[in-house]
Amino acid sequence: MALIQCSVCNKRISDKSITCASCGAPVNSKDAEATERAERNLRWKRNKRIQNYSFLTLLTFLIGAFLFWAHRDEIHSWSYYIGVFLLSTGFIGYSVLRIYKMLKK
Repeated sequence: MALIQCSVCNKRISDKSITCASCGAPVNSKDAEATERAERNLRWKRNKRIQNYSFLTLLTFLIGAFLFWAHRDEIHSWSYYIGVFLLSTGFIGYSVLRIYKMLKK
C-alpha cells in the first residue's frame, strides 16, 4: 500500500482507495466527468469558505464603525479604541480576502 497524491486536491491518499476521502475524486479512474465534478465541488467549497470569511470581516468592520461612531466624543474610552481596532482589522481583512479572490480566478 503506497501513498499517492490526489489529482484534484493534492492530499495524500492510499493507492488502494477508490475515491479521495477529502474531495471525493476517483483515484484511478478514466472518468473525466467524475474528476471534473470533484474539482467543481472543491472550488465551490473554497469559494464558500472565502465568502464566509468575507462576511465575518465585513461584520467586524461594521461593529467597529458603530463603536467608533457611538463613542467618537470619548476619545480615551476603551470602546473607542476597540472600535478603531475592529474598524481597521475588518477593513484590512476584507481587502486582503477580496484581493486573494481576484488573484485566484
